[in-house]
Amino acid sequence: MQSGNYSGGISSHLKSRRLTTVSILIALALVIRFFSIMIFFGGAGGLRISFTHVFTRLVAILFGPFTGGLASGIVDLLGYILKPEGAFIPLLTVSAILCGMLAGLIWHLTGGMSLKRVRVPYILAFSLIGLMGLFNWLMTIWAPESPWSKLIASVGKYQNFLTIGLVVTAAVGFLFFAIDRIQMKMKDKWPLQEDFFRILFTVGITGLVEATLNTIILRGAIPELGAIPFLVYWTPRIIVQLLMIVVQTYIVSLLLSIYKRNIKAS
Repeated sequence: MQSGNYSGGISSHLKSRRLTTVSILIALALVIRFFSIMIFFGGAGGLRISFTHVFTRLVAILFGPFTGGLASGIVDLLGYILKPEGAFIPLLTVSAILCGMLAGLIWHLTGGMSLKRVRVPYILAFSLIGLMGLFNWLMTIWAPESPWSKLIASVGKYQNFLTIGLVVTAAVGFLFFAIDRIQMKMKDKWPLQEDFFRILFTVGITGLVEATLNTIILRGAIPELGAIPFLVYWTPRIIVQLLMIVVQTYIVSLLLSIYKRNIKAS
């Protein structure tokens, strides 16, 4: 009987700690949301740059799809209540919930992922991104009247996203790859690199899916955004998302390593 009571106490303790951890991460996400930057398209808010996903994705990684989806939905809803910007769009909350659940699911399914198999696609992907940005930039300088340059110019003031933006994204991607390799070769390895590429896969897929879903939702809900051609609106959103994915991955890796070393172990 004493053993049963002890097990129950452990279970209650774990549930309490889990609830506390989730609550803290949600609170941090809401605080960070206040410092987000809104970029306007056609006079309407069309792109929010924020690091709230650092904490909501961490919830999904630590506690699974259901809790991850719930936390993402709470942050989206409370974030609007605390700092409303424009009309409330329920489908954006649904998108946040679905992508929070997707993050937890991807993390679960990639448990046996080989780091060596992921590094090669990582290098190839960011190499292609950088080369595409360099090619676009050179085309706009050397062949401004070419069909390709005119296509780039069609996005208007956001064409830098397709040139310098892609090059910067690739540079940041390779910077974090270099940091990862240095950590791998260190005598005393820091746990940061253990999950970096798995987190990148999780954060990357959900980020691209959510950016695409929200592009469709926003174009349907806001007439000013609906008047903008899909590719013209979607392209800068995706490029910003690519850059954010790399930075968010690094921060989530750092927080996860801290959690493993100091909180989970206690």
